[in-house]
Amino acid sequence: MKFRQRFDYLSIALTLLITAAAVAIGVIIYTTSSSSFLPAWITALLIGVILLVITSIPKSVVITPGALEIHCVLELTYIPIENIVSAKHVKFKTLIPVQLLGVCGFFGYYGYFFSLKQMKIVKVYTRSWRNLVEINTVDKKCYLISVQELDKFLLELDKQCELTSAKL
Repeated sequence: MKFRQRFDYLSIALTLLITAAAVAIGVIIYTTSSSSFLPAWITALLIGVILLVITSIPKSVVITPGALEIHCVLELTYIPIENIVSAKHVKFKTLIPVQLLGVCGFFGYYGYFFSLKQMKIVKVYTRSWRNLVEINTVDKKCYLISVQELDKFLLELDKQCELTSAKL
């Protein structure tokens, strides 16, 4: 079953602000520099970073009979159902995430964050800070995702976990 993620207004505003700032910097460098390679190098660097970031934008979460799949533009995170220890709804206030390596605001929030309240590293795949689900695995990894239909997602994941444990 496929679950979509939804952007929040802060993420949209930050995306527009970052895009406008990148375009403004490119225009300023292009107009103020005299025929040198500097504008081309800076423009290529900006485009490269933006393209790298775009590959990890979270799109959807899919629950299959054997796994939980987190789909990004060009990335797929595969978590086997039997490896999931817990999945619970968490509020943003209970996390206090600090960005370690990743993106905060450009088409969502994704990458590695440190949770100050829980004192652990969390891999985040969200488009908004609402409807957050924390997933803990057997190998002590922690994932944080957001889905539009939170209750339906948790019920479906619990059902798949029960089916998998019954087979074992």
